[in-house]
Amino acid sequence: MARRIIYITACIVCILIYGITGARSLYITNIILIILPILSAVYTYIAKSGIKIQFLEKTNTYIRGGVTNLSVVAENVYITPVANLNIVVVYQFNNLRETTSKTQEITIAGMNQCPFDIDCMLSHSGCLTIDMTASYMYDPMKLFKFRLSNIKEHVLHIMPILVNPDYYGMYTSYDTIIDAKEYSKTRKGEDISEIFDIRSYVHGDSLNRVHWKLSAKEDTLMVKELSQPVNHNHCIIIDVVNANSDIERSYIDGVYELAYALGNIACLKEKHFQLAFYKMQQNDLIFLEIFNLDELSEAMRLLIREKSCENNITAASLLALSSFSFDKIYYVTNAESDILYDLDNIECETEIYIVGNDKEAGNICSLNNVTIFYIDCNDISYGLSVTSI
Repeated sequence: MARRIIYITACIVCILIYGITGARSLYITNIILIILPILSAVYTYIAKSGIKIQFLEKTNTYIRGGVTNLSVVAENVYITPVANLNIVVVYQFNNLRETTSKTQEITIAGMNQCPFDIDCMLSHSGCLTIDMTASYMYDPMKLFKFRLSNIKEHVLHIMPILVNPDYYGMYTSYDTIIDAKEYSKTRKGEDISEIFDIRSYVHGDSLNRVHWKLSAKEDTLMVKELSQPVNHNHCIIIDVVNANSDIERSYIDGVYELAYALGNIACLKEKHFQLAFYKMQQNDLIFLEIFNLDELSEAMRLLIREKSCENNITAASLLALSSFSFDKIYYVTNAESDILYDLDNIECETEIYIVGNDKEAGNICSLNNVTIFYIDCNDISYGLSVTSI
């Protein structure tokens, strides 16, 4: 703005002096002062469409926590003497109402590539949108500025931290029973009491099935084929309510991490389950079949793309009014509501995990078919110690 005021003032002074003196040199100077910025502005307006900004990272998935440094390159396909770029970076989490922005000024000369770095705080799980569409370019005289074209939003998936269970205490007596309640005695599958066949190891086989003595004898990994397990229809439901503060936002991080850890335990135990969450576009619950950790990770990416609900416990409302049938439900949320107690009326057994502050952590509330656990968002390992998954 200061440059414009000075420039306009200089033009007005030259015009006044020329009007008083009639000097020819001032007449030529006035023409140059008017034409030069116009040509500069037209040139910059054309050149701005040729500048592209590209991220160099090969992945857009990161783990929550700390700061990451993203490498970006601004390319100029036109021969510009000086391209004064102001890169306005706006950060927006899908679960946060507020935005954070900063401005970086870089200079591109000629057809060179100009690399620069963007530091991002990855303190929360979710989708982090990096918006640079507000970036602009000055003309060489820095009198006019124009918004850049060819810039798209860049989305990062910030995954929750995967908390590993206590492997020694992960298997309960319920997991090791060998009667027909848990395993079929007539079909091949995973009954630890019966070995129907032995074959060579295939990538993806559980190490729990390796026949170590025979493998040492054959000098190659051999695995046991066991009996077919009884199919249990289990479901992990994630329900996040919008956060109004950074502290409450940490509760949502705890929900993601607890659900991720519960699913991981199920995968380690080779238990098939469904993962469900509320999808705004469909205004309904979406159910995803999970058979391994890769499918669980992809399901978590889909989950963190969804925005949290403004209020109430949406998934519980839909579940209580629906005809879904499960043997057991593991319900993880960051808010407590009377609607949760309506789940006691459905026929299946339900474990509810309410992730919040440490004041309520460790409390347990038992109803007929529902058990409610209060989990500290900073210590979700407690949820892993009490779960029956």
